[in-house]
Amino acid sequence: MQSLDDILKQAQNAPPCRPVVAGAAHHSTLDALASARRRTLVEQPVLVGDEDSILEQLELRDERSGDYRIVSPAGDNPASRAVELIADGAGDVLLKGGIATSDLLRAVLTGLDTHRRLSDVLVTEYVSNGGPRLIGVADGGVNVAPDIEAKRQIIENSVHVFRQLGFDTPRVALLCAVEKMIDSMPHTVQASQLAERMRAYDNCIVDGPLALDNALSEQAAKAKGIDSPVAGHADILVAPTVEAGNILGKAFQYLAGRRVAHLIGGASVPILIPSRTEDPADRVRSLALAVHCTEPRR
Repeated sequence: MQSLDDILKQAQNAPPCRPVVAGAAHHSTLDALASARRRTLVEQPVLVGDEDSILEQLELRDERSGDYRIVSPAGDNPASRAVELIADGAGDVLLKGGIATSDLLRAVLTGLDTHRRLSDVLVTEYVSNGGPRLIGVADGGVNVAPDIEAKRQIIENSVHVFRQLGFDTPRVALLCAVEKMIDSMPHTVQASQLAERMRAYDNCIVDGPLALDNALSEQAAKAKGIDSPVAGHADILVAPTVEAGNILGKAFQYLAGRRVAHLIGGASVPILIPSRTEDPADRVRSLALAVHCTEPRR
């Protein structure tokens, strides 16, 4: 796949996912679900939250309540109830509605199987002379200051997503400010050690340290004399810190005007944690991405 349109089109031809929504009485979330249902991306959505508020919101959208399952949480904890429903097999995608991300992830860590450390994988488009291509950015939302082992798992989560999108051997760039190992710049040392450690992996190609220009631009890599199978051809950009990853992801959106989709990997199901500023179209693209990343259900 080369674009987010490809992700959306192919998801519409795949078996739909079954989202469980924590805090479902939320206008942008319900707008996205209604749109995703029309596109056949989702089926049997489970809405966890206040039933009266959810029914009122569905009626405003001319959505039939019978097309949804509404579950009232015990007490005031929709996150825990949504995770319980996922663990019981009621759905295969966990979607954050009108609740705090920290509340949802706390419930995930205590109530859901996690294969690896959780990490955010953002998918967007990079446009060069050869046209658009998909680019991943990790991790701009979960791991604040990941060490080598944490970054290894961040890479594995990102590679899993890109392999589901048709990339047999994703190329992973470990981003730093420079492309040389310098003792006074600890992230360059960490990147060099991690790249060496992951040379034994056959499902991806990892290299670093690489600066952003020579990770994406073949011309920039050649100008600096960098000989690497990743330089100029990176599919996934791994940031040194959560601040760098967050800024890079938002720069694609707000400076370059690129569309995005993202999910949390590392758990037994994809987890979607859209920010309050994401519009329904962003959420629909993330649901399409989740369709590709759900385990076979039939």
